Amino acid sequence: MILNVVLQHKAEEIRTHDCAVDKIIELNGDDYSMLYQDLYSEYPYIKENSAWMQTDENNVSHCLLVLCEGMDDGILIYSAGYDYPRYSAFVPHARQIATAYNLPFSPNRLAQILDRALEWIGNIESGGELYNTLVEQLHMSDEEISAAGFDSLSDYFYDPEENFNMELK
Repeated sequence: MILNVVLQHKAEEIRTHDCAVDKIIELNGDDYSMLYQDLYSEYPYIKENSAWMQTDENNVSHCLLVLCEGMDDGILIYSAGYDYPRYSAFVPHARQIATAYNLPFSPNRLAQILDRALEWIGNIESGGELYNTLVEQLHMSDEEISAAGFDSLSDYFYDPEENFNMELK
């Protein structure tokens, strides 16, 4: 068995840091090779994601995992808000790890995305229009709409008694 790993010379200890893989992107072979060979340059896909690559209050760094088409290994990137891989780590078998954890988004990042999407919908629609979008397009139940913080829409919630009375007439 052969492993592709990073070996350190005369390391006193193995130092690790908690990292959350919040997003995975896949590059073609040429772009991945360029990143692999040049970690000092700025890349557009890092710039697009740099705003959320920060360390949170629990000292967890939120990272981007970069994979290459047809390869198993990957590169974990923590830009700390910069447009280049300020910190990086080679991750053997990254594709299998991502598949095992059902990524491309960590639960925290997915929650952030969903919160922002719901907030955006709430800003462009209101009242019955917003309720109909949540129910018809996102297939949300009244309980889910309420749990998402749209309490002001309770006037639009489905009333089974009302529907029953309409059918009897």
